Parts: sequence; structure tokens; C-alpha cells
Amino acid sequence: MTRLNWLDTCRGIAILFLILVHYVGGLESRGFISSEVLDLSKVFLRVATPYFILIFGFTFATCYYKKLNSYEDVKKLYKKLLPKLVLVFLAREVIVLSTAIRYPEMQSTVKDILLYKGFSSSGEILSFYFLAISLAPLFLMLLKKIQTRIFLFLAILIYAIGYFVGDSYSSEIDDMWFRLLFFDVYAFFPFFGLVMLGMVFSRIYIKLDSQMKRLSYFGLLSLFSIALASIALFSMNDNPIYLLATAKLKSPPHFSYMLLYTGMAIAITIFVSYISNFQLIKNYIFDYIDVIGRNSLLAYVLHYYLFLSSPLTEFLFDEKKPIVELIFFILMISLMLITIYLRDLMKRAK
Repeated sequence: MTRLNWLDTCRGIAILFLILVHYVGGLESRGFISSEVLDLSKVFLRVATPYFILIFGFTFATCYYKKLNSYEDVKKLYKKLLPKLVLVFLAREVIVLSTAIRYPEMQSTVKDILLYKGFSSSGEILSFYFLAISLAPLFLMLLKKIQTRIFLFLAILIYAIGYFVGDSYSSEIDDMWFRLLFFDVYAFFPFFGLVMLGMVFSRIYIKLDSQMKRLSYFGLLSLFSIALASIALFSMNDNPIYLLATAKLKSPPHFSYMLLYTGMAIAITIFVSYISNFQLIKNYIFDYIDVIGRNSLLAYVLHYYLFLSSPLTEFLFDEKKPIVELIFFILMISLMLITIYLRDLMKRAK
């Protein structure tokens, strides 16, 4: 199958959303935006996690589905993925260390967190990602062996059981692995259902043999998901904006959260693929976002060091000046993007 270049763009957008959702609160606390604008911004930007996970499942199936014809192929794929798994593990450790620098109270437990005896407040999406990469070849092989509808049912079942366990017992158990698998913000089993859903979307995308059919199918699916999620959210609470903005529905991920952001992820992807295929935006704009998408792990690790803009401002000026902090933040983002761009040039030159 021809490479889908817009997938790099989608990954880049997901990473940019992750960066923004982690730092947009600083604009409100420094008086640049109102709390209402902050809440609305966070509601939209929180699509980042489900979006990135869906894209992972879609991309993995698109790249490897036809290459897995036997369990020998699965073994070969695991050998190919091993360096990636090592990098993901090391990236998680680097983020734990950077978090300990930012929050000194964490330094007494950092050793246990590095050894997976404790839970980190930052970067645990990489623990999810590590487990997801480890299981993805087996589940993709399973998709080849069974009917797509049965695989989809299995994805829903894994989500439902994972959510039920996390929702029922989260207040009673504080074990690190329980939190990682069932409860916390990147609970593995509920969110792995999204990986499987992404794999199903890849199969459907390939079977639909025209762009119009794909647009119609996924467009209707997006509208249905968003509409159903909206009905569920407004029936649950009079202020669903607050629930979504403060991530109250993410630990573990409620079905309305999953439906809403799956629908939004599909809508964003339709938009990106459409303007990419018809070149409605200058190529160089997408080129920069593609670089982030191709280097998503590096981008994710580096963004945890953007918090240094605040202490640097205080160090240089002996006080915190909001406008100067913002300038430093923009400069640090620029430095991060330059680093990613140079790394991408080195990779492509090999």
C-alpha cells in the first residue's frame, strides 16, 4: 500500500496538542486568558491522548498487516521492534528524572519510580506505549485470523472489563501496576481497546476503495460518536465542560470520553487527509508538522523541559515576569523544534 503521508501530520498534531494541554494552564495563571477559555481549550486539546493511541493502532496495522503471514513473521517483527522498545523505556526514565527536577518532593521516591515500584505523575503514557508495542504484533496477527467484527467485539470487551475493574476498585487499591493497567490517566487495558479500534479502522480504510466512500463512512462515524457522547455527557452532569477540562472522566476513561474523542480524532484526521491530498495548505506547513510526527518520541521527551522557562526568567530577572516567561517559553519551543528538525535530517541522511 502507498505510504499515507498524512499519518505523520496526524501524529505531529497529536504531539502538539499534548504539549499545549500540559502548558496552556500557564496562560490562565499569568492572566493571558480567562478560566473559561482555558476550560474550553483543555476540552479540545484532551483529544491528544486518544488521538495518538488511535493513530498508533491504525499505523501499525497499515504498515505490518500484509507482512504478518506466520508466527515466524511475528518473531521477526519483534526483533525489529526491540530497539524501539528500548528507546521508549529509556525515554520514560528520562521523563521521570526531569519530573523529579521540577518537583523536589518526588526526589525521595524517584529510585522506586525508575524501577517501576512507584507511579510517576508524568510520562506514564510511555509505559502504556511500551506495553502496546509489545502486544500489537500478536493482536494484529489475531486480526488476520478472525473476522473483523469479532475482533471489534473483543476490543470493546477489553475496554469494558478494564474500565469496570478500574472504576470499581480504584479507591481500594494503590498498587502501581494496578494503576498502570486499570486506573490511572493512561490505564492500559481500557486504552488498548483504542489501539485495536485503530487496527480495525485501518482494515476498513483499505477495503473502502474510493476517497468518497471513506469520507462518507468515517464522517458519519465521527458525527455519530460525537452526538452519542454529547447526549451521554449532558445526561450525566450539568457542566460536562468542567468534567472534560479537568480530566475527571479519564481515570479510567469513561465511555463518553472515549466516544467523544474518538469522533473528534476521526474528524481531525478527515480534515488533515483532505487538505493534504488536495494540497489546500502549502506543503511546507505540513512538512514541519510531519517532522514532529516522524520524531514523536523525541518531541514528547523534550517538551517536559519547557517548564524551565519559568525558573530561567526568575534567575535572570530576580522575579517572574509573565510576558518575559512567555517569550522564554516560545524561544524554548523554537529550540526544541530546531533540535527535532536536525535529528530528522540526520536520520534521513543515513
